[in-house]
Amino acid sequence: FSQAHAFFGNIYRTSLTMKRANKASNNDKWVKAGNQKLKQALDDANQRITKLLAENQQLREELNSANDRLKIHKGKCVFWNGPKGYGHIGNFRQRNSKIFVHFSEIKHPFKKLNINDKVEFQIKYNPNKNRPEAINVIVKNRRRGKPIRDRMASLESDRRTFSAKFDKKGDKKTGTEKRIMLKNLYLVRDDNGKKEYLCDHVWMNESKPMKDLNLRKGDEIKFNARVSRYRKCHKGKEVQMDYRLVYPTRVSLTSQSFQDLLNDDSD
Repeated sequence: FSQAHAFFGNIYRTSLTMKRANKASNNDKWVKAGNQKLKQALDDANQRITKLLAENQQLREELNSANDRLKIHKGKCVFWNGPKGYGHIGNFRQRNSKIFVHFSEIKHPFKKLNINDKVEFQIKYNPNKNRPEAINVIVKNRRRGKPIRDRMASLESDRRTFSAKFDKKGDKKTGTEKRIMLKNLYLVRDDNGKKEYLCDHVWMNESKPMKDLNLRKGDEIKFNARVSRYRKCHKGKEVQMDYRLVYPTRVSLTSQSFQDLLNDDSD
């Protein structure tokens, strides 16, 4: 009996050991399954965090782009194609930087830029051309109205040298004198050709030296004249003081229009 008891006792202890081993094995399986789920959850959380960071970066870029569009930039005109009506503004962010500008974005009263014109503008991205472009362009170194009259007032009664381009002829409302319109009037400051921009156009009486030149549209002339004050009055508006050029002398043709050059070549 004692031998049988010992034999069955060994069997019982062996079965308990096997049960405990199986229980430990099952626990390991549960632990492995839990670790796998936890790892999957961590991977999903990392993916969501990465996605949120990318969206945050995109929002930051869009915000910076919006701020860049609203920001007022300063620069100067480095190139202008008059016949096609577009050009480039440079030196607005860093040296040698350029941005496209179309004449339709230049604020009234100007519809074109001159080389070295100082401007202020905003930036807008053009998806069709895949490039940034200047909008709301304001010319800062050229003004109509009071600043021009103030500059002309400082030259009153003095004979100075001017340069301009002939545009057209017109009849004076009173009298028989002929008038001519000159565009892009500059004050010649010295013999080296340094100029100061005054206004986009000016009317003046046609003198005999100008008439003898037989000017055509686009011809550039250089002359001496005196700045004179006069009373300007339009129908329905109040009388105001303005300035004009009178008594032109030493008129000379400095450059001919392109059409004149073609005509000379054909002759």
